[in-house]
Amino acid sequence: MKTKKEIIDVTTGWINLNTGCNNRCLWCYRKGDFTSRAESIDFGMATQIVDFFCDLRIYSCIFIGGEPTLYDGLVDLVRKAKIGGIKEVTVVTNGRLLKNPKLVNEIEDVGLDVFSISIHSANEKTHNIIARTDSWQDTVSGIKNVIAVGGNCSLNVVAGNQNVDEIPESLPIFLGWGVKKIIVSCAIPHINGKKIDGSFALEPRRFAALVEKLTKQSKNVVILHELPLCLISRKTFLCLARENRLGYGCHIGVGRGLSIDVDGNAIPCNSFPHHPILQLFKNGKMKYSSDSFQKVWGSNKTILALRKEANVFRSSVCKKCELWEMCNCGCPLTWGYFNPDDYINDGLYGIKAKTVYNWTKRRYNP
Repeated sequence: MKTKKEIIDVTTGWINLNTGCNNRCLWCYRKGDFTSRAESIDFGMATQIVDFFCDLRIYSCIFIGGEPTLYDGLVDLVRKAKIGGIKEVTVVTNGRLLKNPKLVNEIEDVGLDVFSISIHSANEKTHNIIARTDSWQDTVSGIKNVIAVGGNCSLNVVAGNQNVDEIPESLPIFLGWGVKKIIVSCAIPHINGKKIDGSFALEPRRFAALVEKLTKQSKNVVILHELPLCLISRKTFLCLARENRLGYGCHIGVGRGLSIDVDGNAIPCNSFPHHPILQLFKNGKMKYSSDSFQKVWGSNKTILALRKEANVFRSSVCKKCELWEMCNCGCPLTWGYFNPDDYINDGLYGIKAKTVYNWTKRRYNP
């Protein structure tokens, strides 16, 4: 009989289809792959992972890369995920190949729920500097093609030093195209080999200042705050939380997200490419049933140690803050580059976590 400790509701699954990409974004978490030969996940393994996700009854399956639209089997995998009963299937893409309406229609016709397209600015020059390619026109064409066929188009806008000041002006332009949602997040440090590289990370206070500016924008603008919640003012936090416009925390600490790399191994999250924590395949075959996986996922010593490391108090202030259980001080990689004591404060003391959870309508994590 499985104990409560051994059962974790895995609600979100990512499949990294490839490492190759037609952009070279400054703060990409797969930057270490730019100088290596591009890899792609074996299609047979990918289909087994989709079946595995269906058996786990995850809510959200996300195809990511690299650039997943460069992967030949993408349409077939989306179709398989939807036939298998996954409620929300998303492709995270730079949108460049979606300038081809035929590809947009193929993906839309097999039931994709969300085209999640990354764009850096409404300013062509800024976008191209960050992407390090002449790609803005392609991406905009892709966005508009998705909207033209009635697809659910959500944009990812990552704030870095090069675009942070332009974002408040860019977002209304994007919404004017017919975009349904925009997720704004912070460029955070990433793993490059065995080191944490923060050379293109945005200083956390600059992101907090951006959040303050975005609070009064459209409710279709959502903030993914992978930093301590106390960086933003009490008034701003309460406003965004009540409106369900605030994402927070780290899924590593709760174990509800499962990211699978191009080699078929589970990794802590997409920001830890090539850092396996659990081998899922043996001789090309999935090793686990949904039941046996849940037992390992809830009891494996390496995985439990990783969760413990993600759930530490980054400051003595956190010990007295009720919101820590949902905040977790954000992404652990941040604190491999920045000093948490320079940022964490008591500005949200007294706000009850239960109160915030009662406002929350998120169906899955993150």
